Amino acid sequence: MLNEEIRLVCIGVHGIVSEQNVEKDLVNAVDSVAQGGLWLSRSALAEYVNRKNARTIYSGSDHFTTREEQIFFFLSRGFSNKEIGKTLRISERTVKFHVSNVLQKLNLESRWDLAG
Repeated sequence: MLNEEIRLVCIGVHGIVSEQNVEKDLVNAVDSVAQGGLWLSRSALAEYVNRKNARTIYSGSDHFTTREEQIFFFLSRGFSNKEIGKTLRISERTVKFHVSNVLQKLNLESRWDLAG
């Protein structure tokens, strides 16, 4: 469930309320998201922050577009262009375009350089 929450946040979801907590948390979650915040489980929020910090450290700046951040997230975890496209519901050709931009901004020659 944690990885699914992180995946959803990386593709633009700002709030996730578990079924068992709907009655207790839904109003607060909606208020939080409406004010520009995130509403996630404590563990998902901690993991999201860790990954966001790792991306910032790796890239050296926050110059990615929102779509490039999404692409970077999946790219850095070894997803293929086809898998990224399917997850984000964009064409493989569009993924290739964004992968190229991400690699260029990071001064990398290939996606495999992300692992190193």
